[in-house]
Amino acid sequence: MISDDVWARLDPRVGMVRGIAYGRWVLAAIAVLLAGVTWMSGAIVPRLSHDVSDGAGAVSGWR
Repeated sequence: MISDDVWARLDPRVGMVRGIAYGRWVLAAIAVLLAGVTWMSGAIVPRLSHDVSDGAGAVSGWR
């Protein structure tokens, strides 16, 4: 049996998700949304092209 003294010294918050973890998820979501908006606006231009004319679907190099 564990004494009351041991229970008093244990941290009740062990194993719980901290509030800062939620903030990191929010920042990551905002970064993904900004990257998507930037991509869709045309500010970032893809440099790879997908060529399906040969039937193999090869990806050509830099244009």
